[in-house]
Amino acid sequence: MIKNAIAYITRKKNRTFIIFVILTILLSCLYSCLSIMKSSNSLEKSLYKLSDSSLSITKKDGGYFDVDQFKDIEKIKEAEEMIFQYNGSAKPIKAKVVDGEQRIE
Repeated sequence: MIKNAIAYITRKKNRTFIIFVILTILLSCLYSCLSIMKSSNSLEKSLYKLSDSSLSITKKDGGYFDVDQFKDIEKIKEAEEMIFQYNGSAKPIKAKVVDGEQRIE
């Protein structure tokens, strides 16, 4: 059977070459389309991550905001997620600071 296939290819050189070229072009086009799809998906994900914006508000005098001032922001329907984060130093009142070697029993 393999001998017959080799004999067919040697007899029909032009036809075999044309089929080989067509298959090569077809497979290279398929490969390029798949790679373009993969790169566009990764580009879409990276653009979404970059466009996902956030907002940070600080006072000019370095003071602190009251959280109740921002209750109206929750009514905005375009703002899907709000994370109120406090960046400041805390001073304990009527408490002792626990050292690294101390343990709570």
